[in-house]
Amino acid sequence: MIVERPRDLLIKKILAHGFMLCFLALILFPFVVILSISFREGNFAVGSIIPENPTLEHWYLAFGLDYTRADGTVVEPPYPVLLWM
Repeated sequence: MIVERPRDLLIKKILAHGFMLCFLALILFPFVVILSISFREGNFAVGSIIPENPTLEHWYLAFGLDYTRADGTVVEPPYPVLLWM
């Protein structure tokens, strides 16, 4: 019968949880970046993780809906992705 010391179990548990948290952060980071880019204004891929002026412009265009910007210009979807599907 194997006897484990409680301190060794605690260290193993902390290391295992730390590894899993790092692994999840590594896996989820690209998803968060893509989601962040979808809420940015215009067609710029550079910027911060949290957009300064979040808009739903890309989501409107993806659903095939016209989007009216703050200055009154209407943007029609050039490629209605969901209508193709």
